[in-house]
Amino acid sequence: MKTRKITAILAIAATTLFFASCNEGVTNVEESLELAGQEKSFESTTAPGDSCDFSGTLTEDEIKGLLEMREEEKLARDVYKKLYEVHNMVIFNNISKSENAHTSA
Repeated sequence: MKTRKITAILAIAATTLFFASCNEGVTNVEESLELAGQEKSFESTTAPGDSCDFSGTLTEDEIKGLLEMREEEKLARDVYKKLYEVHNMVIFNNISKSENAHTSA
């Protein structure tokens, strides 16, 4: 099971590398990163009519699922950190930061 997850993450990373390497004319990178780093307001992250309610208690299965999801985010973060170290491409650093935010959430 872990081998399958690692293989899937590496496949995603390879695909990302492939598409990132094909892009020769990236413009407005600083502006894009600045916009991505800005906090989103509650209104912009919640769909109209969204009735999410974060009150209540979690079942053991939900807790187990969330913990497993967190471990997957940590693994993805570590993979992208390593890809950044090896290839020194900003995209991998940005993705690792995003994965870290997912882990924290």
